[in-house]
Amino acid sequence: MLDFNNTEIAFSAKSQSELKNAYLLFNTIKYPWLVKCASVVSNIALNIHFPLGWAVKPTLYKQFVGGETLQDCTKAIDHLRKFNVRSTLDFSAEGEQTPEGIQATFEETIRSIDFAKGNDNLAYAAGKNTASMTGLVMVLAGIAMIWHLIYFKYVQFNKTSWTEVPAKTILLSIPFIIAAMFICNVASEFIELPNLVEDTFIGMSRNVFGIIAIAVMAPLVEELLFRGAIEGHFLQTGKRPGMAILLSALIFGLIHVNPAQVPFAFCLGLVFGWLYYRTGSIIPGMIGHFLNNSLATIAMATSTQEELNEKTVDMIGATPTYILLAAAIIILVGMYFYLNKHLPQPGTPSEITNTQA
Repeated sequence: MLDFNNTEIAFSAKSQSELKNAYLLFNTIKYPWLVKCASVVSNIALNIHFPLGWAVKPTLYKQFVGGETLQDCTKAIDHLRKFNVRSTLDFSAEGEQTPEGIQATFEETIRSIDFAKGNDNLAYAAGKNTASMTGLVMVLAGIAMIWHLIYFKYVQFNKTSWTEVPAKTILLSIPFIIAAMFICNVASEFIELPNLVEDTFIGMSRNVFGIIAIAVMAPLVEELLFRGAIEGHFLQTGKRPGMAILLSALIFGLIHVNPAQVPFAFCLGLVFGWLYYRTGSIIPGMIGHFLNNSLATIAMATSTQEELNEKTVDMIGATPTYILLAAAIIILVGMYFYLNKHLPQPGTPSEITNTQA
């Protein structure tokens, strides 16, 4: 009888060298920072077409993947059956976000279902929409992060803190934020950094969990974490306001990892950080963050790949782009001086962090 509590039986399908390689692999990937760095490096390598198969296939791929095709999977399934183990076929068919790519993905999924049907060597077959799963995981992780920040009092709430920022201040903050968003977007287009997660975000923008994760959960969690907890901590521990805003924005930008997002996130982090410092509340930044992510989600969900890759200057022309850019700069500078003059002077660091919700 198969008993997975007995490791000798459980690993009987593995050779001694395979077990040693697995032990080494798991001891390597147990460090989150190393995994994150490896992910960034591998994405960059893929974008410049640097071959990775020689390193990935004998290690990660061999450990976690049964095969690239159904035929490849058959070898692993048949091998395990020799040791009285019936496999679970966990398939994921992915393709480009085009009509042809979607059709090819659908056909491959049907082939996988037909392959599993009536196969005595399989105990179960499971399929998944990768984008939906990513969105669901992000939503659950966001809920866990919010609980952690509140439970351990990194962020403190009180009943009046949600109404301490007047509606007028929030309304005046919106054009300030929109102007900053436009300037940052145009600047990012000119830099032309690679977008390593574009396909993932496009997929997420077309399912409910992905939309919730990007448009709702991300603004809530990131403002609580980077403004409420991190910037609040810097202010509370005596950092000068400008340095606290700069450091929190820098961390906010770098944590996005994706090169195309880093400068954009950093610039918006400065805007959200300044609003948090001057108002003592994350609400203006949260509303601006929600607005930015919602517009991005709508654009990804309703545009083709070609349209998403178009620059603003290509879509509306050079002259209108520069006119809008000049107007955005005027609005940004003007609203900064107006808000800086009319907003109440910030309290002490401890007062700011106690009203940060």
